[in-house]
Amino acid sequence: MFSPLCQGLVSVEVTGLERHGGRLVTTLIGHADWVNSVSYSTSGRLLASGSSDGTVRIWDMWTGQESMSPLRSGDGAVYSVAFAPNGESIASGTDTGVVCVWGIRASPATEQRLTGHTSTVWSVAFSPDSIVLASGSKDHTVCLWNLETGQQITILRGHTDEINEVVFSADGNLLASASDDQTIWMWRGRTGEPVCEPRRGHNGGIFSIAFSPDGATLASGSQDESIILWEVRTGAKISTLRGHTLVIRTLQFSSDGRSLVSGGDDFTVRRWAIQQDQPACAVVGRHSGYVQSAKLSPDNLWIASASADHSIRIWNAGNDRSDVHLPIPGVEVQSLAISSDGEFILSAGEDKLVRIWDAATGEQRTTPLIGHTQGVSSVAISPDKLLIASASDDRTVRLWNTVTGEPIGVPLQGWVSSVVFSSDGRWLAGGSHDRTVRVWDVLTRQVSNIDAIVCNSNLLAVAFSPDGRVLAAGDESGFLHLWQVATGQPAREPLRADTYEVISIAFSPTGEQIVSGGRDKAAHIWNTSTGNQLFILEGHLGRLSSVAYSCDGLLIGTGSFDGTVRLWNPTTGSHISTLYGHGNWVGSVAFTPNSQSIVSCSGDDTIRIWDVDASRLPPSGSSSYAVAILAPTRLDGGWRIGHSKELLLWVPPDYRNFLQTPHYRILTGQIRVIVDVDKGGLHSGKAWTECWRTYAASL
Repeated sequence: MFSPLCQGLVSVEVTGLERHGGRLVTTLIGHADWVNSVSYSTSGRLLASGSSDGTVRIWDMWTGQESMSPLRSGDGAVYSVAFAPNGESIASGTDTGVVCVWGIRASPATEQRLTGHTSTVWSVAFSPDSIVLASGSKDHTVCLWNLETGQQITILRGHTDEINEVVFSADGNLLASASDDQTIWMWRGRTGEPVCEPRRGHNGGIFSIAFSPDGATLASGSQDESIILWEVRTGAKISTLRGHTLVIRTLQFSSDGRSLVSGGDDFTVRRWAIQQDQPACAVVGRHSGYVQSAKLSPDNLWIASASADHSIRIWNAGNDRSDVHLPIPGVEVQSLAISSDGEFILSAGEDKLVRIWDAATGEQRTTPLIGHTQGVSSVAISPDKLLIASASDDRTVRLWNTVTGEPIGVPLQGWVSSVVFSSDGRWLAGGSHDRTVRVWDVLTRQVSNIDAIVCNSNLLAVAFSPDGRVLAAGDESGFLHLWQVATGQPAREPLRADTYEVISIAFSPTGEQIVSGGRDKAAHIWNTSTGNQLFILEGHLGRLSSVAYSCDGLLIGTGSFDGTVRLWNPTTGSHISTLYGHGNWVGSVAFTPNSQSIVSCSGDDTIRIWDVDASRLPPSGSSSYAVAILAPTRLDGGWRIGHSKELLLWVPPDYRNFLQTPHYRILTGQIRVIVDVDKGGLHSGKAWTECWRTYAASL
């Protein structure tokens, strides 16, 4: 009512998450067409999805990211996916009638092709022992397959129209099939013999069926917009549930049998409390397209829904468990690198994957680069943007094609903490845990012919000078070594600050200075010619994890285990600003090529892009001061705290990990909570009444 009369109001814009109090946890984006089916693994850690784009994708529910490259059989749209109960394989039904069984324990995944249907396979289902697979098809038949032999057991005939879904009972003794012919058939799970007469009761095609966990009840969803609960033993109707306004495409009982999840063409996902005299229906959430599939996680806490809007959404199932939080995105990001043109950003961490992000949109350019078997400690991009290098605790360095994401050659051997390309792209250097610097010829991927470069202790950081003539390395004993690249001989005596170890180093754009950071919580600036220490940058409350020069040489950025990023003047050594926002340690920082932004990654699972100019707090009273004071503040008990410890804004708990302001934006993930102040400026404290617009004061 009063907001039109005011100015300088705080606004909150939310995307990828429902407004406060909603159940949407996150949205999984990657498919390029309708998502037709989803299936949880028995542990709930993985989620499989099948799409009309012809791919099966596997999602890690701890990270919200794809856990492996998409599975493609080349058989057109994928209409159904199912996880084997033993977790070793995934089955998919395709447009051409081929059933594919993917072995996901191997890398790359193995493919078993089952042929026999003459038309589209709409549904696949595993028996509880993972030995038998059932498939239902547009060709009016159900096929049973022995997965140990890959042979067809039998073909089940009886339906007179397309078969939309097949499902096994929990004990595997029964198999049910639902069809457009408005009937449900019951078959012996092993032999395929019919058990009883077809069940009839719907006034339209039946698109979805589900057994209760105890096998006593069967639910069916139909084109007639109803759900019928059947007694399995007698075939009698227990009740009819109404609430959907269009076709019901998907059904599943919770593992405790107390509720039923449904979804359909009315764009809604619903949950029914069925162990009541009058079953209660609650709308969990809505898509912007038909809901093709909806599945409860094995622990009944989350619902995954697949839609024609090309997305998969994860919903809080509504169990009133305030202590439960879905661990998405959940990937501690340790290292990052920016391409020479600033168009894309690399990230890597403990999840063993390397990701390529579009710096403008925040979308992943390719699926994650999969190959390392342990955490990735460092990534680098060649100057021509064609190659990616990654170093891992699995004691390998891998090269990748930036465009395709494919690995190049065999992995380079060495337990390397840090990797960097030379400015001409010819050399790749790595600091190793065996006290040596390894230098590889990028073209031949062979170790260079220069003498071995040996340090006092294990190496944690390496850097080439801008002209490529000098190679610097920092070690665990606090020494900073400089060598001539052409000869491998020392360029000067090692430099040493009062620190336990050098974790990160960076040359200035001219090569005249070098900055190092380490465990002593300070950054040290040195003159590379004289070896004199010019400044000590102090202020962080935790050890420094990363240091970087801006490309114009006017700034130094530092990241620390205190969770902050700081900006410094390299000419005077003075502190410019502290950037608050990360909720955990900062792993790496790097400036964009235009020096207008600094990028940081963190143990809070995010990559943040900070606006350098907006990070400098304007003088009090200036027009942009009010906006800026919201930006660098920290959270304390849910409150944004100002520079004078004033309470500025309280943030609901489910927003806190996703906050961003005009000061910075979060690159990773699909969730955004953007806090802003309109151009009138924030009015607070004793001046709060100035929020009234001039014309409003006379009303």
